[in-house]
Amino acid sequence: MSFSRRSVGIAVAILALILVACGDRSAREELLYPQDAGYQDWVGKPVALKFVALDGREIDITRFRGKVVLLDFWATWCGPCMQKLPELKDVYRRFNPIGLEIIGISSDFEKVQLQGAVAQQQIAWPQYFDGRGKENELVKRYGITHYPSMWLIDQKGTVRYISAGSNLEGKIGRLLREGMESKESAPTEKKGWTAKILGPLTP
Repeated sequence: MSFSRRSVGIAVAILALILVACGDRSAREELLYPQDAGYQDWVGKPVALKFVALDGREIDITRFRGKVVLLDFWATWCGPCMQKLPELKDVYRRFNPIGLEIIGISSDFEKVQLQGAVAQQQIAWPQYFDGRGKENELVKRYGITHYPSMWLIDQKGTVRYISAGSNLEGKIGRLLREGMESKESAPTEKKGWTAKILGPLTP
């Protein structure tokens, strides 16, 4: 069987288009909700957060430089948010000792209800609360449209993922390893240890 130059050329062009399309898909973030795509403009931009948390802690996200930060926009009245809590608690328990922080941004209206949930669920990370529900200052600032919405901030303080709830552990692991592998002074043994904990570098 023989092929003309024209047919070979067409085949090569089609293959090139397929490869480009596949490359574009692999570059996109895996989304938990289709609505998360609406946050895309925040990727690569810094986040400014400074407030007194529900438990009295003074939070300034600039103090978390060098760490990976998960912003969790949630509320106790949100069923999917509460269902996600066990996973968040698990990743916090395992990754906080090696550089993960979580900041909760609550859209609750009642302070007592939020305090009760934090105590009952033993949530260790700080919570932003201003009592305005879906109209709270940070929700409006960042254009949050649905719950839960979870963003991951890299160690330089910029937004890297706007749908962290999808493949949460993999995304956290990738950002943690980026920082660890960029420290040339880190001992080889430590790099091997972190690699075992974080696993393969997958987005």
